[in-house]
Amino acid sequence: MRKQVILLAGLLFAALMAVAQAPQTFKYQAAARNTQGDIMANKLVSFRISILSDSPIGNAVYVETHNTATNEYGLVTLVIGSGTPVSGSMTTIDWGSAEYFLKTEIDLTGGSSYDFVGTSQLLSVPYAFYAETAANAADDFDKDASNELQTISKTGNTVTLSQGGGTFTDADTDAQTLTLNGNTIGITNGNSIVLPPDNDGDTTNELQTITRTGTDITLSKSGGTISIADNDNNATNELQTISKTGSTVTLSQSGGSFTDEVDDADNNPTNEIQVLSFSNDTLYLSNGSQVFLGAYTDNTDNQTISIVGNELIISNGNSVVLSGTIDLDADPVNELQDLTISGDSVLITGGTGIRLPHDEDADSLNEIQLLTFSNDTMYLTKGNYVVLSIDQLVPSGTCIYTMSETPPAGFQYSGISQSNPGNWEYCPKLSYASSFSQYSTTDSIFCGLGYPELFVYCFNMKAQANTRIDIPPTQMDYSSNLAVYNEKIYVTGGSNTTGNDHLWVYDLLLSSWAQKTNLPYLKGFGGSCSGFGKIYCFGGFPTSSYRKASCYDIINNSWSLLPDLPCDYTNGKVVFYDSAAYVFFSQSSEIKILRYSIVDSLWEEYDVVQKICETNLADASHALIDNKVYFVENDNSIGFDAMVMWSYDIDSKTTQIETAPDYLRYHSGAGAYNGNLFLFGG
Repeated sequence: MRKQVILLAGLLFAALMAVAQAPQTFKYQAAARNTQGDIMANKLVSFRISILSDSPIGNAVYVETHNTATNEYGLVTLVIGSGTPVSGSMTTIDWGSAEYFLKTEIDLTGGSSYDFVGTSQLLSVPYAFYAETAANAADDFDKDASNELQTISKTGNTVTLSQGGGTFTDADTDAQTLTLNGNTIGITNGNSIVLPPDNDGDTTNELQTITRTGTDITLSKSGGTISIADNDNNATNELQTISKTGSTVTLSQSGGSFTDEVDDADNNPTNEIQVLSFSNDTLYLSNGSQVFLGAYTDNTDNQTISIVGNELIISNGNSVVLSGTIDLDADPVNELQDLTISGDSVLITGGTGIRLPHDEDADSLNEIQLLTFSNDTMYLTKGNYVVLSIDQLVPSGTCIYTMSETPPAGFQYSGISQSNPGNWEYCPKLSYASSFSQYSTTDSIFCGLGYPELFVYCFNMKAQANTRIDIPPTQMDYSSNLAVYNEKIYVTGGSNTTGNDHLWVYDLLLSSWAQKTNLPYLKGFGGSCSGFGKIYCFGGFPTSSYRKASCYDIINNSWSLLPDLPCDYTNGKVVFYDSAAYVFFSQSSEIKILRYSIVDSLWEEYDVVQKICETNLADASHALIDNKVYFVENDNSIGFDAMVMWSYDIDSKTTQIETAPDYLRYHSGAGAYNGNLFLFGG
């Protein structure tokens, strides 16, 4: 914090017209006032005067200090050049070689902690200093008497001197004012203190010095004297020792003594330590006596409990009377009873019996029978049997698996002939069953959107019942995609290679169609799957949709776009497995497999395998069982109806040729139920 004073200063120069060398001094006079303008009279103060070269912040060529006091008017007069030199010399200053500035600093307490007061330019050099060089005055080349004039300005806390004089930052940001009111000195934004009174107004007579003469210490200005004499001048005889003789403890140097009344006759500090032990009924003290505790040995917690009649008693304690049922004979076992059966009667010892319903043959096993089934006959052990008709065995419209070239009695191959419908009058002709037969709910497999008829056929495997679901008159066709989730069928897109943006949903429980929010782009063919409560669609026609991917939120009935596929995808097969969608499609002689992580929203080129058949994978049907995808497709290199079945293990990335039934046809459908693969139509 800067001490604030107003220092009104002036330089007094005398024109010394001496022939000899002039004295190197000039006078400096200042009036010290506080910030209220009050004169600071009769105060001991000190100054540090610096002569700076070239600028107000230039190098100091000469520094000196002055210790003085203000007069009753607050005035102080200094003779610059006659103070106590700190650095430099007045006689070596070349007054004509540069501009010079006088920097003034003051310590109001008369010490050496100086505060900056100000800097001013020496505009008139003392005549005598420069008389010797006046004849050889330096030339001012431009003859302009005004362009050496500089102005000083301050913007914020930056002080600038014009004419390239430089700048510096005034770091004084405390903005505080020191005031004196009577004998109370205060600072703004701070506290105040009361100064002790100075009755004589003399700023110097309170200064005292302390001296020592011999053993006397004296404080000047009648401050008094004290003696610190050590009469014998012996620095060691004050040291004392403590000792003990017998029971007497003595402090040397006449420090006195006292008697330690505890007498340890043998001077052995350890033989008073004893050990306490207990054996049987006696307590022993080592190096001492013992006590017999036999009189107290009956003081134990051992108690016995007994019952007399209905009273419960504890020894050395109280008793309680038991309430409730009393066992008068005090026999704890004669209440136990045995349950037995004799003929048709159940008996309990010590009690009554009951009679069971009459069993004529008294045979407890011959009522248990087993029901078995062999071929078309149902048998009941220890009973009769019945022969079931085909209508009783298999509900009308049910598909069964067979390896025979000839269908069983009452059956015909689906999609081959309608000439003798028999029990197949409701069975559809599924020419393009591969369209989406791979989709299943808990109990059903769905085929359909085939060609030429457009419908969905539901095979309920548990109820062994089939249902035809007619599609609404919309743009859905065999190029649409189907996905099943939570007993609902979701059909997206269609219109072949043109594509459309329709989404239709069929509720299996309500047996009704409803149109939902359209896709965010056109899509024909491509692929779809379901998982995590959402429907995922990938690729398809037209060309603008080759790499499109989207997600339908079932709960919110809304679509969102997913990251684009890493390559073009128009038609193939899609399955949902282990939190990811796997997209299979043909590419030249290979089958490329893409994986989309639902959790990370990232695509990766998962695998590439060699094509099994020459046909496009888009014409195949597929079904997912555990971690394997089964494909059923036509091998044109062998013949139109030459069918091949193969599988791809997603975890191990391996393919395997599977054994296929020989009745399969082109565009047969496939579906999975309870870990089994089912094949349809063609």
